[in-house]
Amino acid sequence: DLDEEKLAAAREEAANRGLANVAFHQASVLDPWPVSGAALVYIRFVLTHLARPEDVLARAKAALAPGGVLIVEDIDYAGQFCDPPCPAVDRYCELFV
Repeated sequence: DLDEEKLAAAREEAANRGLANVAFHQASVLDPWPVSGAALVYIRFVLTHLARPEDVLARAKAALAPGGVLIVEDIDYAGQFCDPPCPAVDRYCELFV
């Protein structure tokens, strides 16, 4: 994450839960990643905002240890709808599909 306040909160929560095997890094997904050998990489609501999401997925894969797990959660605009229908929302969703 880029937001140091969010990272501090995450570090505090991990410490409160006694999690010693977790690391948090302030970095941009667009730059080289400061980690390797990770057991898990979790990416949430990021790829939909990128011009080249495949670059981030390649960095994520490279950061994993052999047998590591990559989890990606993102938005599926194909399932979006608005009730009552709104042409502006429809167009917005079309741009992402």
